[in-house]
Amino acid sequence: MWGLPGRLSCARPWWGHPGQRSPTIGAGGCRAPIERQGWGRSIGGLSRIPVALPIYFPGPNVRTTLERAYTMSTPLKGIFFDVDDTLYSTSEFSELARSQALDSMIAAGLAVDKSVLQEELEEVIAEFTSNYEHHFDKLLLRIPKRFYRGINSAIIVAAGVIAYHETKIRRLAPYEDAIEVLRLLSKSNLILGVVTEGLEVKQAEKLVRMRINQYLSANAIFISNQIGISKPNPKIYQRVCSDLNLKPAETMYVGDNPLHDVDPPNQIGMITVRMRRGGKYYNTEGKTTPAREVQNFWDLLDYLRQEFGIQV
Repeated sequence: MWGLPGRLSCARPWWGHPGQRSPTIGAGGCRAPIERQGWGRSIGGLSRIPVALPIYFPGPNVRTTLERAYTMSTPLKGIFFDVDDTLYSTSEFSELARSQALDSMIAAGLAVDKSVLQEELEEVIAEFTSNYEHHFDKLLLRIPKRFYRGINSAIIVAAGVIAYHETKIRRLAPYEDAIEVLRLLSKSNLILGVVTEGLEVKQAEKLVRMRINQYLSANAIFISNQIGISKPNPKIYQRVCSDLNLKPAETMYVGDNPLHDVDPPNQIGMITVRMRRGGKYYNTEGKTTPAREVQNFWDLLDYLRQEFGIQV
């Protein structure tokens, strides 16, 4: 029925009284006439003449409200978290535990300066990954035997392992705000879970030792080594949604590493939140943008309340 649109202006006469001007574009938007070839009325009857038709263009505040309404119309059904440097400070804990382990190895008879051992240990971790279970064994293999002559190497390794695990018992703890927000969210109808990279027993131990598992849905704990898919493969997130019968658009993922915790879940359409409070990925940038960036779990709770209407 309509022909091609004509000129668009918010500052020209519109469909109101003669000489009345349309509102200018502002936070609330504006009504603007668009000239189209429509059916007008002439002296002889109906004819196709240009007529001004009102069209409403929402301003930025109105669009934000509409977007929020759309977001809340898609209910959030599940929230999944990364573990390391998201629920607790992996970087701080690892640095402390490794330092204590090296002190114990030196006390057991390893005659090497601690700074040298730290440098060698960092190389071992870089070469064999942080999930390797025999860091201290490999470290000692790199040290000439003259530096622990007359001492059984197993004693030195055991001293390091024990010190590391004792530090874990004393100092491994979640962020206080993380455990409190998880406690609050566990009272809702949301599915709460984790998607974590690492060895199954090692990652599960963290959840149990930090008493995080009590707030998680029993069937919503996904560990990469256990399911045979590793980050950043987006299939690990697809697996989560498939196993729990969730749509990506109604599922949120919270993590600190943009390359592993933002880009892949974004790829399948999940809602992503970057936890940016520290850690080794603080200055890393990904290829995509998260839906929200937060500095702590109270920020996350505010986001859930404002954008998804979650009240706990």
